[in-house]
Amino acid sequence: MHHLPLAPISVTLLFPGFLCQCDPPVEVPESLIAWTGACLSIPCRYQSCLLNPRRSNNPTINSLAWYLTPGYDPEKKNFSGTVLYKHSAAISPDFAGRVRFLGELERDCSLQLSDLQASENGLYGLRPITSNPRQKPEERMWMTKISVNVMGKRESPGLPCRNSLKIHIPPHPLL
Repeated sequence: MHHLPLAPISVTLLFPGFLCQCDPPVEVPESLIAWTGACLSIPCRYQSCLLNPRRSNNPTINSLAWYLTPGYDPEKKNFSGTVLYKHSAAISPDFAGRVRFLGELERDCSLQLSDLQASENGLYGLRPITSNPRQKPEERMWMTKISVNVMGKRESPGLPCRNSLKIHIPPHPLL
């Protein structure tokens, strides 16, 4: 009887949470409903793979931008739209004094708009700009979209905008 030589076998075990996919890198609601003249808060938080500073191979957030009616321009190879908020940059004059970024670059990416207008109905987009310390510097082309339906004036007055937003977005169940 002949025996074949044993070859080393490579086995990869995957445990939930061990390898983290960051696509999309943020958690936001798919859609929101608001009324004309109301305060709209868009809750947003970064995925855990962007939050672990101890793992040096995790991507880090350098900046972010919130857009109304975002789109991708293939010629410029960049996103465009009405800028609601952009870290360290000017925003659209139509939103000056009405938009507040409630988060920071570490955990929370929530946005708040006051005195919502009917023309602000539509698609909103958040673009976190990340880099990976183990790779050459580059921008990842992520755009997370949220649909906002702005309805007519509400019969009873809504609550005024507050300085902070306490949110809870339930974690996705493991499959």
